[in-house]
Amino acid sequence: MFGRLRSEVLPNARAHAPRPELVAEVEDVIRALLSDRIMMVLVTHAVRFAREVAHRIAYMSDGVVAEIRSAADVLDRQKDPTLKEFLRRIR
Repeated sequence: MFGRLRSEVLPNARAHAPRPELVAEVEDVIRALLSDRIMMVLVTHAVRFAREVAHRIAYMSDGVVAEIRSAADVLDRQKDPTLKEFLRRIR
C-alpha cells in the first residue's frame, strides 16, 4: 500500500547544539525510528550522520532551498557555491 517512507535532512539550520554526551543517544533514537519506516525531517549540521540516515538532503541558503537531491549528490557533487563553502568550513 505505502512505499518506503523516507527521511530528509536540512543541514543549514541554525540551532543550539546539544550537549556532546547526548548526541550519540539522540542519533540512536533517530536510527531506531527510521527502522520503523516513518518519515522525518531533521535539521542538523552533523554531515556524517546526515549522509548515513538521509535519502535526500535539502540545503538552505538565505531562507531558500538552494539544493535538494540525494545525500551523495548534495554532499559530494555540490552545485551551489554557498553549499560548497559551508561544507568546506565544517569539514
